Amino acid sequence: MQIAKIDDTTFTSDELVSWLKLTGRFSHVVQDMIMEKLTATAARRKGIDVNADELQMAADNHRRVHGLHRVSDANAFLDAAEVTLDGYEAFIEDSVLAGKMRDELSDVQAVEAYFNLNKPAYESIEVGHILVSNEDMAREVLATVAEDPASFAELAREESIAQTAAEGGRIGKVFRDSLPEELAAKLFSVGEGEALGPFATDDGCFEVFMVFARHEAELDDTTRETIRRRLYEDWLRSAVNDFKVEA
Repeated sequence: MQIAKIDDTTFTSDELVSWLKLTGRFSHVVQDMIMEKLTATAARRKGIDVNADELQMAADNHRRVHGLHRVSDANAFLDAAEVTLDGYEAFIEDSVLAGKMRDELSDVQAVEAYFNLNKPAYESIEVGHILVSNEDMAREVLATVAEDPASFAELAREESIAQTAAEGGRIGKVFRDSLPEELAAKLFSVGEGEALGPFATDDGCFEVFMVFARHEAELDDTTRETIRRRLYEDWLRSAVNDFKVEA
């Protein structure tokens, strides 16, 4: 299958697969496909079905997302992908089934139960950091912001080599369980407006953190979505043992 053509050189699907493998992306694409197929298969095994209206709605949404507003556009899209109508319908059905399975695994009751069992993990802080190349500079930064916390953003813009420098070092809101255990214990032990560090990084740099705000665990939309993903990921790890998966 031809993917692209530059001047007189044609690039095929076989070359695309080789390129994905060489860039290390192939395994991620395969993993995504396996997870979707496994979830759809589990839904069928569980007796979950899809009606015609749901399939039509999903197909309409898929075409809308890809700008396929006319029948001729959709046909050209399938022809270019070398996908038959039956193949497209199977893709849509798998997508709907996988979505239903994910919804069932992480319904309101499941999310609330998980939150109540793991509430401390969903305490959060709003945090920033300044990353510098040596420990002496990190200690200078720490001394400066300890004396004048309001200087943190300006120091981050001037001194930090992290990508967050342009945002004044702000990382944003992070949950306790999203951080390494040792770092979380230290960051969650300081008060708002306090700096902490320096911490050595794996690449030989040093990091100073600032805690801007602390939040008690709350089952808001962000937390709900985080738990939904966690429940699905946990289920996937166990589901692999229930199916014969070869890759």
